[in-house]
Amino acid sequence: MKDVAGNDANLTGAANYNPAGTLQIDTIAPVPAFSQEPPLVTSSSTAVFAFTTSNAETNGVSYAYKLDGATTWTAVTGSTLPLSGLANGSHAIQVQATDGAGNVSGSPASYNWTIAPAAAQIETQFSGISVTSTYPPNNGLAVGPNNIVMMEGSRIEWTNLAGGSPALQSVYNFFSPLGATAASSLNHPRCVYDGINQRYIVVMDNSASGHTVSNIDIAVSKDSNPNDGWYFASLNTSLTINGQLTSADSPTVSVDGSNIYITASQYNVNVSGYAGTECWVIGDTAGAGGGIYNGGALTVVANQITPSIQSIFTAVAGNNGKTYYASDYSSGSQVVVTLQTYDAATNTFGPASTINLGNIDQGGAYTAQQWGRTSCSTPATSAPATSPTPMAFSTAWPR
Repeated sequence: MKDVAGNDANLTGAANYNPAGTLQIDTIAPVPAFSQEPPLVTSSSTAVFAFTTSNAETNGVSYAYKLDGATTWTAVTGSTLPLSGLANGSHAIQVQATDGAGNVSGSPASYNWTIAPAAAQIETQFSGISVTSTYPPNNGLAVGPNNIVMMEGSRIEWTNLAGGSPALQSVYNFFSPLGATAASSLNHPRCVYDGINQRYIVVMDNSASGHTVSNIDIAVSKDSNPNDGWYFASLNTSLTINGQLTSADSPTVSVDGSNIYITASQYNVNVSGYAGTECWVIGDTAGAGGGIYNGGALTVVANQITPSIQSIFTAVAGNNGKTYYASDYSSGSQVVVTLQTYDAATNTFGPASTINLGNIDQGGAYTAQQWGRTSCSTPATSAPATSPTPMAFSTAWPR
């Protein structure tokens, strides 16, 4: 037997690793197999595979793979394949083997597995504030990288996420740097965490007796640790709207790393009625002394009052330079949603848009749960014992 160059084959066995006097021709394809693979279901975005063959191969084997429906084979370095950055969901891999004689496996080995999101786990448990003297409870909560700030009723508390001893105090003591007038009747605590600037922001509305003095107290932590101190400011909310003095109630707050967005319902003080939602945009560092984030002056960079017919607005910062305001209300047989956008680059509110949702209420009257304070009455009609009793409500602002 000669090779392509005309050389005679050496049949002594010394160069062929065969028994002396014989020549073996390998025509048997390798059969690939997995010797290591990830679990059938895992939460890991990485996977490591190891390959072998189920038949004896003496002249070496190389491997190639296809992942998740790929149309071409990708060579494997050695017999181990690490994968990373895999998305949640189902995955499939195929592997083929080629031996030293050039024989390719007839059928690839395959493996299927699923990456599922890790189940939520409770890492730390600790007791929160317990105040039973207010209803609804009127609370707020914000979580940072190492601490959590909680508010309920007339108390504020913060602790680290390891469950350490909490710092607990009255909100009147907390806001006392603003003076007695600005902290005489505090309600409706709200708090958020600014993950961009690493600050906690706390707000509460304050209305003295008769509501002739109205303000929203604001506290901004000096850094991500509430134990390192706070800056305090008071936002005047005694506003004259349509010729009537109004007072703020139930503020909401949102942040985007550039501004603090606060909304509050404005109610007439001397006559009954709702005047609309006032929307304030407070610059983090705008104004004298570097703004509220640096202990300087609280500076409103934009504000507006929404029409009272559009009910109560809340704001959500989009972290994309836009903040979104929304409300919903009933207009005859229609439930209407009003949407508006604020552009932080231009400090302007865009036009309001309305969406008619139709008559989506179930039952004979306008029935819904309302966030905040309400006066409720049970309808005369009876409801099935297996379903909650619908409640007809009208907003009542306590005087």
